[in-house]
Amino acid sequence: MDENLLNNKAICCFCGGDVLYEDAVVLHIQSKLDSEDSQQFFCHKEHLKEHLHESVRMYLNLDIFDEEY
Repeated sequence: MDENLLNNKAICCFCGGDVLYEDAVVLHIQSKLDSEDSQQFFCHKEHLKEHLHESVRMYLNLDIFDEEY
């Protein structure tokens, strides 16, 4: 079994480093709008913010996930 699964870790698709599943942003990629083919990638929140072009609007505020509930 994959060691990351046992440690509750995924691999960040931007840096290749470990990211805990509970802290990871999940990117869901679908090959086409009408396709059922899809894949999930995991990443650090900071890396997603760094790699998105400034003209891409985020409708989710990723910083809200840092707040304690």
